[in-house]
Amino acid sequence: MSEKGKSRVLLVEDNPDHIEIITSAIKGSGLVDEIYIAHDGEEALDFLFHEGKYRIQENAPRPNLVLLDVKLPKENGITVLRKIKAAPSHRTLPVVVLTTSSSPVDIQSSYAEGANSYVIKPFKYNELMDKIERLLHYWYVTNQLPDPA
Repeated sequence: MSEKGKSRVLLVEDNPDHIEIITSAIKGSGLVDEIYIAHDGEEALDFLFHEGKYRIQENAPRPNLVLLDVKLPKENGITVLRKIKAAPSHRTLPVVVLTTSSSPVDIQSSYAEGANSYVIKPFKYNELMDKIERLLHYWYVTNQLPDPA
């Protein structure tokens, strides 16, 4: 993990209700030290590539994991994913597509662009909380994450 074992998640989500539920689940898991939120695809790219308001790297430390919605304003999730995985400095950064979309086109496109996982958000609050906690347990306990580049 980065910086003396700190676990960091970048949540890329535009729905305020989903942000609240997902951040609550992340905090409740006890597995993540820092949560950063990007409200659209453009902000996510600025955060990851230190552009715009995130030019100062300390304001945007490298996450260990990105949770990325597909349906986003400004830059959609598939485009964001493509740009992350196209950059040699970010190719190994795990990106989990976390979305309500069960569209076969979105699933296929996400994996074609390098998604590490595709998770469909359930509509029920408790199911979403449980799914997020299991997802984090996999990525931070079961799985071995690469050191940041």
